[in-house]
Amino acid sequence: MSIKVDSLKSLRVFAISAKKLSFSQAANELFLTNAGVTRQIKGLEQRLGVKLFERNGNAIRLTSAGEQLLQEIDKPLESILDSLSTVTQSNQQLSLRKLNICVSRFISEPWLASRFVDFCQKHSDIQVQIESFDNLKKSRLGDYDLALFDSTYQLNGEDNIQTYLELNEFLVCSPEIYQQFLNHRDLNQLPLLHYGSKTFLKRWLSGSNQNHVNWQKGLVLTDFSILKEMVFAGQGVCLGDSLSCGQYIKEGKMIALPLQSSVAPDKVFYYQNPNSDNQLGIQYFKQWLDTKVAEDLALTLNIAV
Repeated sequence: MSIKVDSLKSLRVFAISAKKLSFSQAANELFLTNAGVTRQIKGLEQRLGVKLFERNGNAIRLTSAGEQLLQEIDKPLESILDSLSTVTQSNQQLSLRKLNICVSRFISEPWLASRFVDFCQKHSDIQVQIESFDNLKKSRLGDYDLALFDSTYQLNGEDNIQTYLELNEFLVCSPEIYQQFLNHRDLNQLPLLHYGSKTFLKRWLSGSNQNHVNWQKGLVLTDFSILKEMVFAGQGVCLGDSLSCGQYIKEGKMIALPLQSSVAPDKVFYYQNPNSDNQLGIQYFKQWLDTKVAEDLALTLNIAV
């Protein structure tokens, strides 16, 4: 018998119908309508030029041609379907191993970089590529599976961008500098350090009672690892937040100065690509991210500023 069909679907419908001797049961298993199953069977019969089933009301039975076809295709069909399933699973696993993440430098260096090894250890099957950026255009967001960025980037307003969290900022320093501050309560007598730009401290001071402070003095550093070491060593006061400084405050390497600012909290935005073929990898990363952020925010809940 020469068999030529356009796809495996009609053969699969036939095989399940033949084994169950019920079109309705086959429809339930294949998530098709009864009419859809009947249409597939009739199409197959027309292509083969033989009747495969005898119909008597709702009851069906195989014809001799139907029995022969089932015997010929049963095992080969199962083998083909198993192979297709293996290929599909392998492709899904391959997609799972690739995750492209874009993170603004003010998040990646102070916080994510030092914690990312934890994600890699917990999800060794996911291959992650992280790109840290100083400038990102909306048109490029689609190149990534997900992105994290702060409010210095005017990317919010898109449908798939949401506010992830809000961070209250405060001034931090070493225990030695902290004691000096308690003696005179004057920031002008303390060295200042800046991460990325002096305008961040200027903005924070505008919402405090420290408008007399000369915010223009001090070093500007673009490497957070150097900045934190200078703070540890008592080289100056800098602006910090719960994510970037929470662990160091817990360890006693940094102390938050008892000063407040009315400036609105800094926002962190989260973007998830709806067209990514790696939604499972995104889900794993988001779950890990939520856990680590909650842990670090908890470290500074009791800071008295």
